[in-house]
Amino acid sequence: LILNWKMRQQIAQIHCSIQQELDRMGDLLDALDQEYDEYQAAIPSPVRTLAASAGSQPTAEDVVIQYQQLENDALDEMRNNRNQNEVLQQSMAAMQKIPEAKTNQGNPPS
Repeated sequence: LILNWKMRQQIAQIHCSIQQELDRMGDLLDALDQEYDEYQAAIPSPVRTLAASAGSQPTAEDVVIQYQQLENDALDEMRNNRNQNEVLQQSMAAMQKIPEAKTNQGNPPS
């Protein structure tokens, strides 16, 4: 099969077009990989662990639920800390009154 010059030129142009399209697709895949890496980095590690144990990628709903759980845990911890602080302050106030009560018991009222 003998190809004339015009057919060879057309084949070369088609080959060039295909190569350009493959390069463009490769660039798109690289961009998608980068976006996926950024997406994965934005997901909190507990959600990634949960998804890995389930064998699937976390959905947006999973991420929202995890954030809500983390927020609730933080609020609970703040409430517990506040309650512990109040108990500690009450205990310290009571302890400060104890020595006064002991010294007043031993001394007759003036």
